[in-house]
Amino acid sequence: MKSFLFSPNARPRFERQWQSLRSLQRLSLISAGLVLAVTGCNREERPVATGSGSVKADEKPVSGIIISLQPLPPTTGPKATAPVFNGKFEFGEQANLHGGKYRVRFTALPSSLLSQVPPESSEGIIAPGQSIHPDYDVNSTETWELKPGEENTADFEVEFQ
Repeated sequence: MKSFLFSPNARPRFERQWQSLRSLQRLSLISAGLVLAVTGCNREERPVATGSGSVKADEKPVSGIIISLQPLPPTTGPKATAPVFNGKFEFGEQANLHGGKYRVRFTALPSSLLSQVPPESSEGIIAPGQSIHPDYDVNSTETWELKPGEENTADFEVEFQ
């Protein structure tokens, strides 16, 4: 019985297939290199926007909550969160926020984390189990426009339930 793999006609056919596969791999690598070269050369660094501000409840600084920014179309870029302690928050360059309009939401830290807040950051700390009113969280209509290269500051007021 003849083996298909070792027949005299099989070897040239497999070599042709192997050469075709190698040619396809080379072509793929060249194409990928060209795409990277073209996009890499034309890539613009997008300026980032930073922001800071305060959060109060009943006109008093709040601690133990999180402020979240969600880009609203046509704004592009990532979402970002920052903790609020002693009524203050900050979004630095590491947040990589693009300029544009953002939806602002507030969420209370879980009770298990509230107990770990250092005393120097606990001015106005929320009570364990206390939550942000939905109008400032899931139902928030609050927006904030961030502009790259400018000092973006905002002061917010929240309510608890």
